[in-house]
Amino acid sequence: MTNNNRKFFVELVLLTVIIFFVFISTWYKDSFFDSDGIRIFSMVAFGIAVDLCIYAYKNNLK
Repeated sequence: MTNNNRKFFVELVLLTVIIFFVFISTWYKDSFFDSDGIRIFSMVAFGIAVDLCIYAYKNNLK
């Protein structure tokens, strides 16, 4: 496993965790995740993670 592949794998894991948090905040509306700050944070983090994964994927294609 090269260093680039390891970085890509870590970013995929981060993306999976963030998607998990987004789903929790969507499904369990009565929980801690109901606050708007958490929802906005998870949206922003999701966008950043998607950008990171696209960037890593493009780098792997070179």
